[in-house]
Amino acid sequence: MERFLDDLANGHDRCAQRHPDFLPNVIEPKYVQALADRLRLIWSDPDSRSRQWRLFAIRALYANFIEPKRDFTVIPAASPFDDAMVYLDRHHEQFRYCKNPECHTPYYIAQTRKPTKYCSSICAGPAKREAKLRWWHNRPEAKHGKK
Repeated sequence: MERFLDDLANGHDRCAQRHPDFLPNVIEPKYVQALADRLRLIWSDPDSRSRQWRLFAIRALYANFIEPKRDFTVIPAASPFDDAMVYLDRHHEQFRYCKNPECHTPYYIAQTRKPTKYCSSICAGPAKREAKLRWWHNRPEAKHGKK
């Protein structure tokens, strides 16, 4: 489930092929993109109320893509996509955006609730090097010319 959400949010080209249980063949690629765009809005939304509305909207949109002429007074059957949206809502504090501007997959799910800025140690590397360099130049010996 996490892999599906991660692939969809990051716009993985083969998301529908990799996750046929979540995105059946009846959904056209342009609709998969529409779902991905809405998922990214939910992913970074700190407001509970707007997140709930967006979750409802994406689920309704998905149901419409699956069955375009369905009766909207009837609640659609549960699906893996619904389960993924429930998971996102329950664990929303772990859904993060990598602060590395060069990250190719910036949407990620942290393994803990502990605040993290980067999706991996690779993405954190440049920031760590910059912090170490700042420390090196700001240490007392560097300021006073002492060794």
